[in-house]
Amino acid sequence: MRIGSRSVLVEADGSSARRSRSALRRAGFTVRTCPGRTAGGACPLPAGRRCALVDAADVVVHQLPAEAGAPILDRLRAERGPDVVVPGDGDLAEAVRRAYAGRARRVAFGVRLRDGREVAVGAIRPADAEGLRVFDDALSERSRRLRYLSWMPRLTPERSLELATVDFDRRFAFVARAGDRLVGDCRLVPAGDSRAEIGLVVADDHQGVGLGGALLDLAIEAAAARGIAELSAEVRYDNTRMARLLRSRGFDRTGWELGVMIFTLEPAGGR
Repeated sequence: MRIGSRSVLVEADGSSARRSRSALRRAGFTVRTCPGRTAGGACPLPAGRRCALVDAADVVVHQLPAEAGAPILDRLRAERGPDVVVPGDGDLAEAVRRAYAGRARRVAFGVRLRDGREVAVGAIRPADAEGLRVFDDALSERSRRLRYLSWMPRLTPERSLELATVDFDRRFAFVARAGDRLVGDCRLVPAGDSRAEIGLVVADDHQGVGLGGALLDLAIEAAAARGIAELSAEVRYDNTRMARLLRSRGFDRTGWELGVMIFTLEPAGGR
């Protein structure tokens, strides 16, 4: 699966539905409203049947009255879990952004590289901590220099676990796997209010065959899902491959400092 299409279903009555639709559309979501009784018949969810509107939505906002809505909410939570938002006192659009961006933790798909090899791309997990340490340790000195811009100590087990434990709210990380081996790592690190910095590295024997682009595309998609307004990447002056890749995805070079180029992008869907 990929993160989704920014589609939200609102289950609410009257004025609450109108307010929710307005707030979510201003935030850039495509919104549909459950027609409820106006469509005739009973809701299929409490009876254990499928609902086409629910199945098509990335996030469901549930605002039905407690008595009528409780069995529907129970079924939604059983089927959709973290994709269900029950508004409280906070900002509805922000709650939906969090639920929508959280879909990134369930991302998993295959990528066929230009040389014919296949890798599995997905969200990082705490269980990847040791694999991440082994992956980082196996990078050539050149790859480490281009990734970290300067000398960087090898990852400790503690630091690896920290990097592999990501909230998929403000911090995102995706890895590529070739069998049991990690061969790529791409992450978004908060860099201020509604801004994030991209870090990307690919194993030496998987470079130049399209894997970096696949990981970068996923990171951009995650940034748009979360409403991040600006992505940036710091690239050494001699990392021409990364500079070309960023430009191919719409990044512009916006700065230069001590041999490091700064690239920025405003992701579609960012605030």
